[in-house]
Amino acid sequence: MAILASLITAILVLWLIATLAGCRRAMPGGLSMASPLLAADRLTFLTDLTYLKEGELRCEQHILPEILSLIKTAESFIIIDIFLYNDLHDHSQNFPERSKIMTQALLAAKKRRPRLRLWIISDPVNTGYGSYPNPFFQELEAAGASVVLTNLDRLPDSNLLYAWFWHLMGKHFRGTGRGWLPSPFSPQAPRFNLGGWLALFNFKANHRKIILTEKAGLITSANSSHDASAAHSNIAFRFSGPLLVELLKSEQAVTALSGIRMEVDLPQAPASRATDTQLQLLTEGKISEALLADLHACLPPATLWMAMFYLADRKVIAALLAAARRGVAIHLILDANREAFGRQKNGVPNRPVAAWLKKKSAGRIHIRWYDSHAEQFHPKLILVASPERYLIMGGSANLTRRNIANYNLETCLRILSPPESILNQQVLSYFHRLWNNEDGEFTVAYEKYADTSLLKYWQYQFQERSGLSLF
Repeated sequence: MAILASLITAILVLWLIATLAGCRRAMPGGLSMASPLLAADRLTFLTDLTYLKEGELRCEQHILPEILSLIKTAESFIIIDIFLYNDLHDHSQNFPERSKIMTQALLAAKKRRPRLRLWIISDPVNTGYGSYPNPFFQELEAAGASVVLTNLDRLPDSNLLYAWFWHLMGKHFRGTGRGWLPSPFSPQAPRFNLGGWLALFNFKANHRKIILTEKAGLITSANSSHDASAAHSNIAFRFSGPLLVELLKSEQAVTALSGIRMEVDLPQAPASRATDTQLQLLTEGKISEALLADLHACLPPATLWMAMFYLADRKVIAALLAAARRGVAIHLILDANREAFGRQKNGVPNRPVAAWLKKKSAGRIHIRWYDSHAEQFHPKLILVASPERYLIMGGSANLTRRNIANYNLETCLRILSPPESILNQQVLSYFHRLWNNEDGEFTVAYEKYADTSLLKYWQYQFQERSGLSLF
């Protein structure tokens, strides 16, 4: 018995050491950054929307055409950092060939300008964490592009219950031969090896979604190179000016995780036109810091609008409730978390979170669900409208612990501008259009997907706190 007790004690000690070491690991240098507020130049708001109109499903898509335009006009370099870049899905469903379209556009740009530098930065999920090659990456590399799969090991661990196993045993199975296990994506997808499945459960990701050239940058919520995401509703911001330098630095920090120096000359920031609009680049944990500060400073008669795929972070939820108690008018448009790439979901986390917000705010927080049709309502967008100024934040980051507490890699844009700004009116019109179902059927009442299940509430709480989740 003494030997068994000693063995159990040793295992528990190793578990504790491995868990604390991984979860307390600091973000590497250059990550979790907040740029200075810089003058905006050529700032544009873009949206993708899938909705019903007169019984017909319609797709308005403006983000991919803008990305293709940036690729076509680039002369010196193109940097794309995007989470999903593949065509893997259940082939009983038909999707536009986004991965092929993006790849062909990049190859055409390289052919037109052979000296053009192409950098593709992405997440190792696109190779099954080393289980199989990605044909699009192979084609781009053959044409001279540099493809960097982000080294996620250097990021802190979000999955508290799994981190110890991963560090002590799981990561040593990487690269263990050809895949023989079923893919989590679809029956037709290439098979995973054991190391791939073990890496998947670690729940780490480079979740950024940006494109940068010497002329302009674009920060988006859209996986524009992923076939199965083609119909999702999303948002994006295109901009030029001095913030391009900050965006480039933030991406160089990502390639440095993999021991790769991205040698791209910093673009010379052109003289910005006179403007009262300012931009700030935020990544990882700095997104949370800025957002919480803005929510804590939010006072009536301000109005807060939010369009969000996942809302789960407990600090953000508390800040929303506090703002509602102060009299701030709050309107949330949320995905009902019903489906993910053809698979049914049970509504966690948004439905139990929405029920909690409704209850604790005594109905002062107004919520509508986006009426999706097998696709996802995938934006990450916040607008605080006050008489003095408008504040907008949008990008790749869901409002969850994994996304904004220094675990995933994320990029968002924070915008400050006077109320009369054209961009502000465009963003406000976007929210009004969806909320009021102007010229289409976009949202439905909270009651349609209201869910007060205590089981789902505690499932959300457990998953958010432990990191044992995909949100």
